[in-house]
Amino acid sequence: MVSPSRVLITGADGFTGRHMAEEMTQHGYEVYGTVLSGELGSREFKVDLLDHDRLRDVVEEVAPSIVIHLAGISFVHGSNFQTMYGVNIVGTRNLLSALSMAKLSIERVLLPSSAVVYGNVSQPLISESCKVIPTNDYGVSKVAMEMMAKNWFDDLPITITRPFNYTGLNQDSVFVIPKIVDHFKLRKEAIELGSRNVRREFNDVRDVCGIYRKLCDSERAVSQTVNVCSGRPICLDEVIDRMETITGYKIERVLNSDFVRTGEIDTLAGDSTFLNDLIGSERLIKFEDTVEWMLQDLGV
Repeated sequence: MVSPSRVLITGADGFTGRHMAEEMTQHGYEVYGTVLSGELGSREFKVDLLDHDRLRDVVEEVAPSIVIHLAGISFVHGSNFQTMYGVNIVGTRNLLSALSMAKLSIERVLLPSSAVVYGNVSQPLISESCKVIPTNDYGVSKVAMEMMAKNWFDDLPITITRPFNYTGLNQDSVFVIPKIVDHFKLRKEAIELGSRNVRREFNDVRDVCGIYRKLCDSERAVSQTVNVCSGRPICLDEVIDRMETITGYKIERVLNSDFVRTGEIDTLAGDSTFLNDLIGSERLIKFEDTVEWMLQDLGV
């Protein structure tokens, strides 16, 4: 009997990490994970990405054939940008170094970057050939991570992804869609938001995890940078309209200038041509279905 392939997911206790672990388990992989703190599962290891020696020990113990690197900082609180740069760049370098030094038969290392690296691009759908001009610290940290990772292309089978916005059940309410969902669950009279006219993709995390798995299986994705997107942007007013239709509940929309971000990107939607060429096109989960999943406590 052939043993299942081992996958190591960094940030396994995070929003995407939990869904990714479920996706890989359902498809027959033996899943291991790293976490920064909290209670450990039977196949989880407490690891700080800035601790190179600990990372190397875990990599050698697990001996994964696939690594999906989801640990990182995506939401910056105040002056926390220094930690973000350290974790997103140095932490990723530590992981790649540990994998290279371990001399394992690694089939794939998947490194999610972010679509925010593109900044404000004056075209409706952004392809991988567009210039990267980040407008905030998070985007800069991801561009730097990508550039650093390319130095390892000769040593490791790396795929870099640029996911556009996605959401789903159990995402932290510091992000806008869960925040809106929570307001509907609690029957709040009003919600304070920044600009409601910016347009974003809000894809389903289950779709994203499925795409990541398929990219790990695609030999053509090695040493490539790939948009993970749907090309379906929506503004926040449309999001709230759809939630009101689903729940039958109306909520007042209040502009709070404190929530308007410096360097805000007007429209962020991706061209999925290259992605579809690599793994094939498929019908993605509708936004309404994602929202109903997130509203499940209401019995919607």
